[in-house]
Amino acid sequence: MIGCRRGVISLPVKLAISFMVIALTVPMVFAAVENVKEGMDDSNLNAVSEQLRDNISKVHSRSPNFSMQFELEIPDGCHLAIGGDEGMVIRMYKDDRHMGNILMDSRVLGDELILHGDVLLRISNDGDGVRVTEL
Repeated sequence: MIGCRRGVISLPVKLAISFMVIALTVPMVFAAVENVKEGMDDSNLNAVSEQLRDNISKVHSRSPNFSMQFELEIPDGCHLAIGGDEGMVIRMYKDDRHMGNILMDSRVLGDELILHGDVLLRISNDGDGVRVTEL
């Protein structure tokens, strides 16, 4: 009978310790999941920017008056800026924080264009550079 009392007394202690360990690890797991999610957004933004750069390069390498249309899916909370004073750079932003630049080998002519969300673009070769317009 004495052995039974020890089991009855030690069981709540074991359960309390188990719940405490779980309670301490759950916030760390959620933080890790959030970091992975942010990393995926950054990676997606970089991939979309490189896709835009590649399409601009394709159009620039073709003859004047060549144009093409394509769709970009920019992740939520992110946007791209092209053209303007820095016409050879794609600027990447996430939550209005500058995430980096991608250098292009051709100049985007015209005013600065801010792209966010799902956009349909027309890229045309102007002879002196490339024009990008949102449709």
